[in-house]
Amino acid sequence: METNSVDENGTEQKDVQDSEKMDIAGAVESDAKWPRPVDFRENDPKKGYVYVLVTVPELRVSASLVSKNKPENIDVYNPAEIFREKEIYLRVKTTNSDGQAIVYEYKKKLPKPINPKMSDVKYEKGIIKLRMKKEDPSISWAPFSKYLRSKEATV
Repeated sequence: METNSVDENGTEQKDVQDSEKMDIAGAVESDAKWPRPVDFRENDPKKGYVYVLVTVPELRVSASLVSKNKPENIDVYNPAEIFREKEIYLRVKTTNSDGQAIVYEYKKKLPKPINPKMSDVKYEKGIIKLRMKKEDPSISWAPFSKYLRSKEATV
């Protein structure tokens, strides 16, 4: 719900309720879609990394011999804040073949802490890979696989 207010300069401002806040990309929060499918991998437990693979079918990447894959057609909301010690939050905006804006959102409380500074994002055609460095590499996250793939709110 929008209301109007006047700022200290006398300029009329539109106020937006919390339930309708706009993100940086300009999409209303409630318009976000859960990416499907989401996959989970723990390929090399000894190194202490786990992966969440988020499907974004519209994602295109460009690559060269000297640089890593760069996303071409998405805007990532607050990329520096994707990884937190006990949570991940990925929100991207892209467009489909008809030019319509689509927002995908993956947000999860993590079952165990990670090291955000050692975690990163990689892009491939149609997939965003969230690579997370586990704080304790001796603990397997395999029991949490179903939770990390699903829209469930709790472990």
